[in-house]
Amino acid sequence: MDNLEKKISESQQITRIDYDVGVLIKDESMGQDFSDNGDKNFAGRGWFFGGVYDGHGYFDGGMANTVWLQLPAEFEESLLSDQSKELSSELVKSSFEKAYNTISQRLLRYTDSRGGTMAVNAFIAYPNLYIAHAGDSKGVVCVNDKLIYATKDHTDERGKYYRALGHSNKESRPDVYYTSLHELLKQGTIRVVLFSDGILEGMNIQTEYQMPRIASIVSGYENAQKSAEALMEETNSSLDDRVVMVVRLIPRTQHDIEKEKLKSEPLKREPEIPKREGVIRRLFNKWKK
Repeated sequence: MDNLEKKISESQQITRIDYDVGVLIKDESMGQDFSDNGDKNFAGRGWFFGGVYDGHGYFDGGMANTVWLQLPAEFEESLLSDQSKELSSELVKSSFEKAYNTISQRLLRYTDSRGGTMAVNAFIAYPNLYIAHAGDSKGVVCVNDKLIYATKDHTDERGKYYRALGHSNKESRPDVYYTSLHELLKQGTIRVVLFSDGILEGMNIQTEYQMPRIASIVSGYENAQKSAEALMEETNSSLDDRVVMVVRLIPRTQHDIEKEKLKSEPLKREPEIPKREGVIRRLFNKWKK
């Protein structure tokens, strides 16, 4: 490969991921479900962090609100506590576990454990994607309209959840899913969907078809907010609170970045050169006077 081919190849490699985020909340019980708007520059490093939090039982709204406000900071602190450590999958997983446990213990200080908060989070540090969850809030990864991954609820055969934050009788440890984005980006547009259990309650189809149906709905729109709105519209029959976050990943190559930079820079105009009258014109004007 000569130098020119090498430069062309390097310019076509993905160097950054941008994020189109759509969030919608339909809250029927005054503050039970929460979602952030997705931090597109998490920790000032171009990473993405977002989450959906669903309170259950006693003091549900206050607990979900606390998790919403404090979990991102706890995760960031754990993740960056030792700057010498490489950002490995093991570090991300342990940081999620520590953050979930810290918040859960903090909640227990002012609740009597009659409730709990479900949580599902997405963390993207290109080229890696992570989804953590505890409880029955859900996360989906799809490429175009194809379902790639879906979380499994922490519920028993009776439908009772056995993991939650802020409940003394429930384990707070999250499951953490990890995948590389390299191959997935070659297949098409990646979307991550986080949502509360109320979404599935509004889907009048058999359970095994629900997650694939969600992938199909959100892929019908390029705009992430439109995807979130369509999913809400599809599940309007639900009587439960509903919250959904759709994240569309937008890969950027070095060539894309340089083009955007050129577009954003103001055009430099050449200074205007005063028009010079010809000799005949000057003589004519002088003769007229």
